[in-house]
Amino acid sequence: MAQQAAVDRDLPWRRLSLLAALAFLWPALVNGMPFLFYDTPGYLGGANALAHGLFGAPLDWKAAPVMLGRSIYYGSFLYGSLAVAGFWPAAILQAVLSGVCVVTFLRYFLPMRASGVILGAAIAGLVLLACTTLPFFATFMMPDLFSGLALLGATALLLFWKRDGWRRRAFWIGVTAAAALFHPTNVPILLSVVVVCILLHFILEVPRPWLSAAIVLLAASTGIAGEAVFSAGVDHAMGQPPIRPPFVTARLTADGPGTRYLHDTCPKNGFLLCRYVSRLPLPSDYFLWSKSSADGVFRAIPPAQRRQLAAEETRFVIATLLHLPGQTIGKFFEGAYKQMNRTGLNEFNYGWIERNFFKNNLPPDVYDQTTSTRAFVLKVPAYEFARFTREIAILSFFICLWTMFDRRIPKPLRMAVAMILCGIIVNAFLCGGLSGAHDRYQARVIWLVPWIAYLSLLARFFGPKNPEPAVQSAEA
Repeated sequence: MAQQAAVDRDLPWRRLSLLAALAFLWPALVNGMPFLFYDTPGYLGGANALAHGLFGAPLDWKAAPVMLGRSIYYGSFLYGSLAVAGFWPAAILQAVLSGVCVVTFLRYFLPMRASGVILGAAIAGLVLLACTTLPFFATFMMPDLFSGLALLGATALLLFWKRDGWRRRAFWIGVTAAAALFHPTNVPILLSVVVVCILLHFILEVPRPWLSAAIVLLAASTGIAGEAVFSAGVDHAMGQPPIRPPFVTARLTADGPGTRYLHDTCPKNGFLLCRYVSRLPLPSDYFLWSKSSADGVFRAIPPAQRRQLAAEETRFVIATLLHLPGQTIGKFFEGAYKQMNRTGLNEFNYGWIERNFFKNNLPPDVYDQTTSTRAFVLKVPAYEFARFTREIAILSFFICLWTMFDRRIPKPLRMAVAMILCGIIVNAFLCGGLSGAHDRYQARVIWLVPWIAYLSLLARFFGPKNPEPAVQSAEA
């Protein structure tokens, strides 16, 4: 009887999850297919090369040089989707996962039993969410979606471990582990959430969630372990491990401190970059990806020098920081600030650069599909929804600030708001400060701000009435 009651209690929420998944598919339905990006062929090329080596699959995708950063695991996810029915299975699975994540997280802010009013309020919130950037990333053939889902998963594990049963715990562990495997930036994002959570527990003088913190760290470590396995496999197959593109080097030289350090100290410092200092500064994307000796460095130099340039990055960053500490730190914060203000959806309409890239790098049948999409003729209403998300996120930010200090809202829920906001800020520092400000980096997580603000309002009016329940401890 108790089990049947639990099933009956969960049924409306499961239906709501499926409704959310359907709503999150709308950009791909309007476009005519899921959205692609420059890096999509890179992810698929690696997976295609793996399938060719293991099973003799035909090489339909051009494999980019083997580098760390483009997850073979997300590439395999896309490749498996293509083997079934194109990109649609991947988009549907991402939309379903998004729907389950947001509805499951919603339930922490509401009474366990769903009344008509509560379900109506939840549906209204999902309509709001469907008008943000989330549906675009749910149908984007890139792992960006998982940064936002990782924040939800880590927060749920850290704060609601005792409340959840084993199925929901396993679900959130799977989400956080997948996020760590699919993109390396999600690992430090998860670590930051753990640190903020423990600090909040110390500040509020409540039991520390050591067990759940260890589990989140373990899930995050799957990303590190997965990358190590990939590196070992490449080393075994090719005789040398893959290299990581020197993103921070590109950022430092583009911003100025790295270039000035080279001008001040070359050739005495011994860095390979001294040979190419006359090309600097360059925009970071040109530094990394241009194959021209006129406006590129990393991809424009021989493979052996690429490996040397990547190996020298840590030493170069430290040397630049010691030579120009104020300017280097200032540019880091400036990059993060720029990233916080870059929340557009420009990647969801294909300009002439994207169209030419797709023509030269996609298999003919896939390219033919893209030519029939609305994105190919710049007709996807991405600008309007990006603007709406940005405007409502500004208002929502102040609601979140109010929530964190409103004692009428249960303490775990206020902590959840603080942890997610901190994760969004860390995302901006990682991407804008260390790599370079791009719209998709912040747009992929900005939808969380209106979502947690809406959940805060639901908790205020429909949630538990106990003003200060104990924060869930993971020690039990």
